Formats: sequence, structure tokens, C-alpha cells
Amino acid sequence: MFIQNARLGNHTVCFYASPEERQNVLFSNLKAGLDQDCSALYITSRENIEPVRAEMKNCGLTVDDPKKLKIMTSRQFYIPDGEFDVSRIVKHVRSILEDSLDRGFEGLYISSYASKVFDYMKNNGMT
Repeated sequence: MFIQNARLGNHTVCFYASPEERQNVLFSNLKAGLDQDCSALYITSRENIEPVRAEMKNCGLTVDDPKKLKIMTSRQFYIPDGEFDVSRIVKHVRSILEDSLDRGFEGLYISSYASKVFDYMKNNGMT
């Protein structure tokens, strides 16, 4: 799969046909980054991240070090105060990246399941 060959600076948008395929694509991206001595951020559409942690463990990802792999909900990351603000999101990504680099990581890989963001935008007349 092409995601394992991703390098720092690449940006990929993926579409998938099933929840299993989605999980494989998103988790493969995180693993590719972690294997390259990068930190990783996973943004899930679920409100409870514990089942996500269990799924990641089942896929062979180590989830016990939040400095290396951070997991956030879509609401926490994209709309923490109920408002979608692109500039805040960009600042947040930069902050997480800078923190990762300061900790000695080579970069940051992000996987996000953005359905909640699209729902929010649709429900607030942003599409």
C-alpha cells in the first residue's frame, strides 16, 4: 500500500469502502510515521477514545506513550468550543508539530476521520 511509502511533507486524502478499510488506512499511516521516528496524532470521530485505543493495540500500535501517539476526538480537535476555526486548527497542528520536534521526533504524522467535521459544517450552513 502506498501509505507505508509516505514521507515527511506528503499529504494524502483517502477514501474507503468499509470501516475495516478505513481503520487499515488510517492506522497504517500512523504506523508509517512511528516507524520513521516521528510522533503521531489520531483524530477520531468517536466521543470515547478507549475503544480506539483497543483497536490500535489489536493492529500492533503502541498506545501507551501520549508523547509519541496522541489520540483526540474530532470535537476536541476541530470544534473544542463549538466553533470550527481553520486558523485555530492550523495553530494547533503547528504547536503539536513544534512540540514533537522539540522532543526529538523527526516529524508528525496525522490521521483523521473527519466525518464529524463535515457534519458540523453541513449543520451550520458551511457547505
